[in-house]
Amino acid sequence: MTTALDFDLFDSVEVAAPVVVPEAPTPAQAPVVDASHTMTPDDEWDWEDMRNFCMSEMERYHGPQVRNPIKEKSIFGSFVSRHGSANSAAIARFAFGFCKGMWNSAPISINRFCKASDQYFADQIKQRLSL
Repeated sequence: MTTALDFDLFDSVEVAAPVVVPEAPTPAQAPVVDASHTMTPDDEWDWEDMRNFCMSEMERYHGPQVRNPIKEKSIFGSFVSRHGSANSAAIARFAFGFCKGMWNSAPISINRFCKASDQYFADQIKQRLSL
C-alpha cells in the first residue's frame, strides 16, 4: 500500500523568519560608570576615586570586567596608601591615557595595581613621569 504525497501543499505554506529578541543586559554585563573621580582633584583621590577611574577605563578599553568589591578595596586602597593620592592619579592617568590600557603588550587589569607589580608597573611609570 503506497500513499501519494501532495507536494503542492508545501509550496503554499509560508514560513516566517524567526524573531530574534535581544536579551537585556544583566547587572553583571552592564558596565558600571561612576564619574565622581572627574570632580575630585588628583591630590585628593581616595581609593574609591582610584577604583572608579581604573575600572571604568578597563571596561572602556577591554570590555566588562569581573568585579569583586573586597578585592578592589584592598588593592586600590593599598595602592593609594603606598604611592599617595597625586602619584596614584598620575600613574593611572598615564596608564590609561598615554598607554591606552596596555602595558608591556598586555591589557592592564586590577592586578597591575598590586604591590607585587609595583616594580614592573608603578615604579617604571613614576620614573618616566619623574615623580
